[in-house]
Amino acid sequence: MATDDNTLMTAEQRKSAGRQRGLVRMRQLASERLAQRQAIAAQILSELGRAPTTLDKIAANNLAALHVRADQLEAMGKNADAVRQQITQAQRASGFKPEPAATKPQRQSIREMLAARGATSRPIRNRARPQQDSKLLTHL
Repeated sequence: MATDDNTLMTAEQRKSAGRQRGLVRMRQLASERLAQRQAIAAQILSELGRAPTTLDKIAANNLAALHVRADQLEAMGKNADAVRQQITQAQRASGFKPEPAATKPQRQSIREMLAARGATSRPIRNRARPQQDSKLLTHL
């Protein structure tokens, strides 16, 4: 009596079919979570800015697993505060230290910017104090 029509199936057959669907769905969810963990771990390791060590890989995988588990709990409507706290502790303990950021290039002075544009440099006059004409000084 194994047929697609649930009304013709016995209770035991319906139960068995339900288990099979459940197992298939569990395997599907497990593979989706594995893909999420791998993607998160790869992103963590790529943002290190250096070659990851074995400990870095282990820590990244643990962080990714905790993150996926917290998301899973929240999707089920459960409280994930404890897992989020574990994530924070794991981040602190992991010792992930990216390479120092590259130093910022020094800002160009106005004179350098004008020179780059091809402008000629002229001496800057102090307008607060007018310059005296040299001819006036010779006549005094």
